[in-house]
Amino acid sequence: MTSAPLQVDMDRPTHGHLSAGERVRIELLDEFEQISLGRLAKVEQLWAEVSHDPSREAATTTLLREWHSLKGDARMMGYVSLGQLAQHAETLVHAARDVGFQVSPTTSQLMTEIRLTAVRWLRERTEPNARTSELAPLVERVGAALLAGV
Repeated sequence: MTSAPLQVDMDRPTHGHLSAGERVRIELLDEFEQISLGRLAKVEQLWAEVSHDPSREAATTTLLREWHSLKGDARMMGYVSLGQLAQHAETLVHAARDVGFQVSPTTSQLMTEIRLTAVRWLRERTEPNARTSELAPLVERVGAALLAGV
């Protein structure tokens, strides 16, 4: 009797050498990453919707909720810098709503950069709180946008 060759999925890490606690943490991070990436994809779509039609109050509410949820989830998982980034994005959305989403192209570009930065940080998963050097310039730009009236 011959057996079939062992098939190994090289894209799926094996966690056999890890403790049960480490395996659970990795599983939670996997779930956090997938949920957060889904939130960020939704944020992209919602930002485009409200930028095109500011009267879409439900879309605005959902956009704010997605950033708020990402902020809380990130902090709960220990990703303090990601939580801070989400907080600043949420603040920027509030300010944009206050002016009917009539924002400068620079502010729209900043929102895109914030979202893409969050996506990259989620995928990298390394040193989640050592992002001060990347976070600070984005925070400064959010502050400048707010001072300029968005």
